[in-house]
Amino acid sequence: PLCVFDDTRMPYEGKIAVDRKRAEQALRAACTSEAYLLPDACRELADLLERARSGSAGEIARIRTTAFARAKELAVDNPYFMYVLGTFYADGMATVKDPAQALVWLGKSCDGFDPLGCIAAGKALRATTKPDDAERARVYFERACAAGVDDGCTLGKVAAPKAATVHAKGCGCAGGIAGGDAGALALVLLAIFTRRNR
Repeated sequence: PLCVFDDTRMPYEGKIAVDRKRAEQALRAACTSEAYLLPDACRELADLLERARSGSAGEIARIRTTAFARAKELAVDNPYFMYVLGTFYADGMATVKDPAQALVWLGKSCDGFDPLGCIAAGKALRATTKPDDAERARVYFERACAAGVDDGCTLGKVAAPKAATVHAKGCGCAGGIAGGDAGALALVLLAIFTRRNR
């Protein structure tokens, strides 16, 4: 039901026409069902009602509060819902925005090998620019990659350092090496390396 309505992306992958009424019915069923009561469906329902201006502010607030409470309940032992709860904290959905709590739950989700949690946790860790966090981010992206998520493979790659510019004639810029001097420089470096090893 979460893919039934999204007026920000058209055309739809499956060429399904926008049908807000059916979308609302499907999301209400997923949000209010006693057997399921999916927090992400509740959030989508609240967003749909807000965009379409078809629900009262009180109803939308109640739906979002229900989503948050249900996410906390399900996140106790389910890595996917740990991810959902982490996104709720990250976005301030029915709670105060709390990046630290978001990272806790996204990290737990990835530790449970949920690839969405790994991608989100990796992105959050990479944003801190701390060396230890960068290493954790790499591991999280690698887990997502192992699960078959292309974004994890792409994000986990470290850009190769740029090669030094070599000019054919002379040195036209600072730090460049003249093409004819490259071989001589390599020999000098080799001689220095050999002496140190002796």
